[in-house]
Amino acid sequence: MTLTKRISELMQAITANIPEREFCIQLGFLATLVGKPFYLYGRSGSGKALVIDRITSAFRNVKILKLGKREQELPPSLDSYDMVIFQSFNPFEEKNKANVHIAIEDRSKASLIISGDIRPEVALNRTEITDKITLIVALPDSISSDALCNLLMTPSDISHTHIPVGLTVTADEKAQWNDEIKKVSLSEDTLYIIGEIAKTCDENNIYVPIRKWIALTNIIKAAAFFNGRQETRITDTFFLGTPIWGRTMTNTTIIDSYKNIVRNRILKEIPDIINNPYDADDL
Repeated sequence: MTLTKRISELMQAITANIPEREFCIQLGFLATLVGKPFYLYGRSGSGKALVIDRITSAFRNVKILKLGKREQELPPSLDSYDMVIFQSFNPFEEKNKANVHIAIEDRSKASLIISGDIRPEVALNRTEITDKITLIVALPDSISSDALCNLLMTPSDISHTHIPVGLTVTADEKAQWNDEIKKVSLSEDTLYIIGEIAKTCDENNIYVPIRKWIALTNIIKAAAFFNGRQETRITDTFFLGTPIWGRTMTNTTIIDSYKNIVRNRILKEIPDIINNPYDADDL
């Protein structure tokens, strides 16, 4: 089985019977695999715990440290953990806030997931980690009526899903793939899109730290790698045009700009039909 087929089947398995949240799980998986911290946001009952369970189920024999709402002491070292997960994160508890800072700085190889129902701009600003979180994965508040009906007709328990062991990712594979992902080349199209988004940010006084650009670029490379390519494409950047940026106004500005950037890039080789006469046989 090729790696592309294996990852495709793994994604089908971990997103099974979770309607209209497939993209969130897939993006969370990529961020977790490349070790980039993200904030999973959703209203109470939106399925945050289920999404986290599905993401973690993609990894084999993973050692997880889970921290909840209550103030808890971190272990002396995080080196033995593969993942650190803050569930129902409360940024107004000073101990929780301090723990997140420690986890970000001392987590070593561990991936970091923070989930909560407090809006990202509030939670991350209050915790003073806005610049250290790679992206926001925002769950929909509800599901469509069609998706709900399909879910209700599902005979299995969606809180328990079987992931074939052969599809899950080992710690050695994660390390090896990350080395390979770094070797993926950024295409001219990808660099153009990133550069134009950066211009949009500058023009609108939106601060995006360099470390975040590097982290987002690694996720773009990962998307290309798992599709069996050694160079990125425009399609690998599509998640940049979703609400991953934190503030509502920032999301709106970048999403609108991204649509125009991609459209202009795709149409760059197409002749101006309105202004320039052309011979259809020569196109």
